[in-house]
Amino acid sequence: MDDHVAETHLSERTVLIALCGLSPAVLTETVWALAHETPATIPDRVVAVTTTTGRTAIRHDLLDSGVWQRLRDTIGASAGTLAFGNTGDSIRVFPAADHSSELADIAELADNVIAADFILETLRQFTESPDTRVVFSIAGGRKTMTALAALAMTLLGRQHDRLCHVLVPAPFDSPALSPRFFFPNAEAREYCAADGTSHSADSARIMLCDIPFVRVRYLLADENHRLPGAFMRTVEQANAKIAGSTCPPVLRLCPKTMACSIDDLTVKLSAAEFAMFWMMAERRRKGNDLYVGPDALFEDFNQFAEGITTGQMPELLHSGRFDSWRTDAREVSRLASKLKRSIQRAVGSSPRYAVCIPNPVRARYGFGKGNPQIKIVDA
Repeated sequence: MDDHVAETHLSERTVLIALCGLSPAVLTETVWALAHETPATIPDRVVAVTTTTGRTAIRHDLLDSGVWQRLRDTIGASAGTLAFGNTGDSIRVFPAADHSSELADIAELADNVIAADFILETLRQFTESPDTRVVFSIAGGRKTMTALAALAMTLLGRQHDRLCHVLVPAPFDSPALSPRFFFPNAEAREYCAADGTSHSADSARIMLCDIPFVRVRYLLADENHRLPGAFMRTVEQANAKIAGSTCPPVLRLCPKTMACSIDDLTVKLSAAEFAMFWMMAERRRKGNDLYVGPDALFEDFNQFAEGITTGQMPELLHSGRFDSWRTDAREVSRLASKLKRSIQRAVGSSPRYAVCIPNPVRARYGFGKGNPQIKIVDA
């Protein structure tokens, strides 16, 4: 291992993010299981994502009762590790849809939407840091929370992040057990189940299961390495990227008839729009970058237009309006915007066709990162 890799490994910190419902034992069970891995993993920090009722349970069952401190002592957590306490930064509660209060439960459709955004933003805070590894435990909370958290990890999780679930066999998974089970604790010799049977503390087993997940984060960042914001927007962009990379749409251009289609969708363009789209398509086929600035677009469009013959594109004989778009860089920029709108009208909002829309943003013109199949045909 070279010095750089060794230094990166030593400086990496681990953050455990855990969903929690009415049974905060999932927190202590997950930490105990991590600490008994080979090699041991003791998180530097723990963040619980929960509801107001979950927060009350965490405060009562773990913090006020002294269970959390006993866990620290049992696993030998050193100072500066396993940071967790009765603060809003450690116990993060889902806000209501209007952000005027906090949720006691995830029960309504609006609650699911806000929960998805909240989980994604919590995860984003830690996955933006390259020296932080995330372990996300989805053992607690409602099934909706579990599903949303797993999807959030698919969207933002990196290669060294983990998604896990903790398994505790009966009767140690029962809240009716006396005393309550939080982790294998030497102080509790025996546990009594609801049916009156006794169970030795030595028979308690905790299994931490790593859940494989697909990582699409690397498809999502734009050229400035920014990721989408809200959960639904991020999902939509991921779907668009996957659709574009697995089965790109087919763009057909026929200069002789000025016919333009994307898959089976017909796109109606003026002569000037068609010429610009044709030029951008040829540029994409050659693997060249976007045009940077309207002046570069103007210069290339003039050269391209001069090279088009009436044999290639007979419509030029009947289009007196074509040359008006070639007067200056501002007019050519307006034409690029007009072309974009024409294509958007034809393809609608389907994310599949986003790669076919030459999107003029930040003074850049042409096709973006997508790679549609481009076919220039004679007839």
